[in-house]
Amino acid sequence: MLKILVLLNFFIFFSFANILEFNANVSTVALRQDKILIGLDSAKALVYDKNTKKLEFDVSLAEIKNYYDDNVKPSIYSLDYLNSKLLILSEGKLGGKNLSLYQNGTLTTRTLSFDSAKEVFFIDDETVLLVLLSAEIKLLKLSDLSVIKSFSFSHYSLNDASINEQKTELVSVFESGVVELFDLKAWQDKKSYNAHKDNIYQVSNKKDYIVSCSTDKNIALIKDDEIRHIKENFLIYSCALSADAKFLAYANSEKNLVNVLELPSLQLVKSIDTKRLMVENLIFLDEELLISGFSNQIIIEEIK
Repeated sequence: MLKILVLLNFFIFFSFANILEFNANVSTVALRQDKILIGLDSAKALVYDKNTKKLEFDVSLAEIKNYYDDNVKPSIYSLDYLNSKLLILSEGKLGGKNLSLYQNGTLTTRTLSFDSAKEVFFIDDETVLLVLLSAEIKLLKLSDLSVIKSFSFSHYSLNDASINEQKTELVSVFESGVVELFDLKAWQDKKSYNAHKDNIYQVSNKKDYIVSCSTDKNIALIKDDEIRHIKENFLIYSCALSADAKFLAYANSEKNLVNVLELPSLQLVKSIDTKRLMVENLIFLDEELLISGFSNQIIIEEIK
């Protein structure tokens, strides 16, 4: 029997349910340092411990003014976590962007100078990396958001980015179908891959693997400069690698399935019914897979 848990007091045990139901839609999800980060369109960010499956804390953002209303709950675009600090990239006043830091029970929110910011990553306790839709990245000093250095890619529209666990490499994907591997230490392009023929939606990098998915109905798997493709019959919006790079998952929206493949063989391990959810995020949690889209539900399924 399918179990559904309605989240009323923000306290859940994942093992008791394979569908989690919130009182607002999920806008973004991430996994950092064994913390599951969830952003809701009610302007609330939730932080769970992956191992204990308990809520550690939640943060509510103040309302903002937009072009239509003076009191609007801001959208949360990106979350990151490092050493008990939560970083929140969110909608700002009149189309701008805000960057908030939650630390030691205190929330500090500041306005960014870059309206096209779409993702944010901690590099260390003092610096953050900002990824911009305008195909730029900027390294910022966290204390005052001053720019330490910038880089502009020679492509249009940066759609998604993924950083490795060591925070030494960033993989960015573009509207042109190109996958760029960037060396954060040397602050320069390392490799460029013509992995797709059209717009790339999402990317993930773990160990020596990179996976991306695209409008061209392909999943591209890159390892040791070799590109392998998995062809589907519909647009592929979401894909992910497990932390140990032993599994690959991607969403087949046409069939309402998420397929889990074993690496490097690409043998199908499991197909998961998404219950007609338009999948936007896939995250491996050890032996489970977290599946979310812009709805008030998250699906968590065992991968074997």
